Amino acid sequence: PDTSFISEITTGVISADICRGRTLSDLSILKYIDFLFISDEDLFMEVSDLQQYVKGTIILHYKSGSLCYTKGADRIKTTTPVIEDVNVLGCGDMFAAAFINAYMMHSSIESAVVFAHESVSQHLRGIE
Repeated sequence: PDTSFISEITTGVISADICRGRTLSDLSILKYIDFLFISDEDLFMEVSDLQQYVKGTIILHYKSGSLCYTKGADRIKTTTPVIEDVNVLGCGDMFAAAFINAYMMHSSIESAVVFAHESVSQHLRGIE
């Protein structure tokens, strides 16, 4: 619940993942966030309204893909085949981790999103 340390970070990339069950009481903290990950189930306001608060990119992920919203840039839409009848617990965390890894290696939002989807899909296919 204590996010006060975020405003003290002066270098690097800051990402956050919004999860179900928690409310973000202070939206002003989002002005420090470079990448905000949120699933369609956890979206608590219109993305266009949320963009006013977030410093960088909002990555809205859902069962069949994702949409990336970056200020001053076109939206990036990625689709992926839906894998039915699997437990997806933790897939959002895996998606965020794979994205961050790929972004740090290649500095491309689009390629990082594609890599994240591919990584999660491969994992899900492996446990079917």
